[in-house]
Amino acid sequence: MNENIILSDCNEEHIQLFKENPNVELYLMAEHICKIYNINVDELISKRRYDPLPFARHTFIKLSFSTHRFSKSALGRYLSNRNHATIISSLKAHDDLIKYNKPYQKKFDEILQSIRTTQTQSQCN
Repeated sequence: MNENIILSDCNEEHIQLFKENPNVELYLMAEHICKIYNINVDELISKRRYDPLPFARHTFIKLSFSTHRFSKSALGRYLSNRNHATIISSLKAHDDLIKYNKPYQKKFDEILQSIRTTQTQSQCN
């Protein structure tokens, strides 16, 4: 994990929950998303709402919920103690964006490709 990340908007308990999670794949997924959106992990889990943070969070929530089956409450706790209803709203927003927003679709596809490439490389090593 990247030890240089400064998680300024989050309290220490949430930071530790995110950074020390035994599921490293979840953290790596966050890093892939952040790389494509050109943001930091601290921005992803912060309460800030300026572009492109909501789009990055929608992507993170969708992939985390779909691939790792985290509960909505657990994902909310990861993301600066958000309510499970916020996670439900984000999942719905993702579905709408995938249908109607071509730039979002393109970034989502880039992230999936990046994750697949990394998984393939790690399986070969």
